[in-house]
Amino acid sequence: MYLRIIFSFIAALALSACVLQSPKPNFDDQAGQPLLGKHGGTYASFTLERDLWKLENEPVVFLAEGQHYIIKSKGKPMQVLFVPISNQWWLAQFREGDNETGYVFANVQPDAIYFHPLTCDNLKFNGTAA
Repeated sequence: MYLRIIFSFIAALALSACVLQSPKPNFDDQAGQPLLGKHGGTYASFTLERDLWKLENEPVVFLAEGQHYIIKSKGKPMQVLFVPISNQWWLAQFREGDNETGYVFANVQPDAIYFHPLTCDNLKFNGTAA
């Protein structure tokens, strides 16, 4: 089934000064699993604006490389590694070049993958995250 990738996390990562990051990746390639298949694919991208999903102009291309993917979209290529948490939840580890590594949750549904950024504001309300 053709999955639509919901990329609200990209806007959140770009606009938010405080997201969950680490100087180096916390997970190596062996921790990842090919969530999007062994070849990757091209997916539609949407962002959530005022409670409405807006289709972005350019699709996002995922190229499989080992156990991770290279995202080809606007800007520089980005590496993403999907680490399974449960049947529907994954941790997505993103890294662009030598920049810090960012983390988001990915909720996998039959027709979409929803990315949930881990912003500092969200983490402040969670006592166990501290």
